[in-house]
Amino acid sequence: MKVVEPKVEEPDDLPALLNGIHFIPKLDPSPQGVLVGGHVNALKQFCRSVKQKTDHRIHLFSAVPSKKVQTFQSNIPDWADFEICRSSAKSQSYQYGLYFLIRAVTASIRRRWKKFDYVHGHSGYIIYSLVTLIIARLNNLRPFHSVYCPVETTAMVGDKKKVLASNQIARFALRRMEMVIAMSDNIARSLREIGIPDVQITVCPPAIDTRAFSPQKHVGLTFRNDQGIPDDAVVIMFVGNLMKSKGLRILLDAFSSIARDTPSAHLLVTLEIAHEGFDERHRDMLAFLKDNHLEGAVTILGIVNNIQAAFNSANIFVSPYIDTNGPSDYPIAAMEAMACGVPVIGTHVGAIPELLEDGKFGVLVPPAEPRALEEKLRSLFQDEDLRQRMGERARQRIEENYSIENVYNIMNAIYSRKHEKADTHVQLS
Repeated sequence: MKVVEPKVEEPDDLPALLNGIHFIPKLDPSPQGVLVGGHVNALKQFCRSVKQKTDHRIHLFSAVPSKKVQTFQSNIPDWADFEICRSSAKSQSYQYGLYFLIRAVTASIRRRWKKFDYVHGHSGYIIYSLVTLIIARLNNLRPFHSVYCPVETTAMVGDKKKVLASNQIARFALRRMEMVIAMSDNIARSLREIGIPDVQITVCPPAIDTRAFSPQKHVGLTFRNDQGIPDDAVVIMFVGNLMKSKGLRILLDAFSSIARDTPSAHLLVTLEIAHEGFDERHRDMLAFLKDNHLEGAVTILGIVNNIQAAFNSANIFVSPYIDTNGPSDYPIAAMEAMACGVPVIGTHVGAIPELLEDGKFGVLVPPAEPRALEEKLRSLFQDEDLRQRMGERARQRIEENYSIENVYNIMNAIYSRKHEKADTHVQLS
């Protein structure tokens, strides 16, 4: 099913960056048509950077759940030229991977992707690099693949053989990429550990639109008033879902202790699209809030369209991840909060230490330790000057290292250099 007819110009008229086809295995819109997920948002910001710099749109192939195609069609984003197929299988299953491979290969033949110069796959799981390789070989394209979460090397006993086999297949594919783009140094290390040569790896972090995400406290006050949050409350914010790896239950445990003796404490929770096991976890969360008399101190929202306003309503942002073995090694929401001048507390997992540099641009705590999180929350809660200084440094950090301009320049350099390693590794200051 084709949603938007790509406007293809002659290759000679396009910058190297524009003469390619990108794919991402799944786009999952909310009922309001909002696309969520760390890797999706990272790709969205890259596409927006291209549009902003060139006034052209990236060509993007993906799959949308069959039940949500109409929602997507009614809210087609303007940051890419989309070619979409329907999907029905679970996105984390091997059946889905095979289904997507078949649909992508079929689309590449029918849509004559040979007119492009390169194919660029984007995924959290490295097995999708096989799709990139097959499309590249069938259509004589230069292959690139972006990896958004660290390589999974451990699993439950029953899945261990599958993980090892998947990594072996992915290693075969990744070693044949012209360049593998890692979202973080942490991902780059995990790629080297499975045998991807360093010369094939370039680190390019996600881009943050520092114009859209900026300190606007008056907007935050309006958001508080709309949600019934007192102006003088100290708001702690969480963005994510109810999966165990996101660590919301750890944050609730820490917050419950603070709320008992600090009436001004308020927790703002925004939850993404429902996932498998959501209903049971949601019931457990509501029961926890009731048992600990927290209903009046916690605001729970779904997907917030004006998320910038929500960030500006917060005094502290928390990323209590237990691990980052999902779609994004960097917590994009934490980066957006930093761009809004909000200090961040994150756990010592994945690429979060790279982002925060404990005590400099944010605060680090061990994962799954609510008492350690409570201690750091109380420290920031009680020191408004520290929150202000850390928030200002956080904003500067994003402006200098994660801007749309920086990421655009890195990617353009990668596409412009053929068969040699581009000197594009980001040196974070």
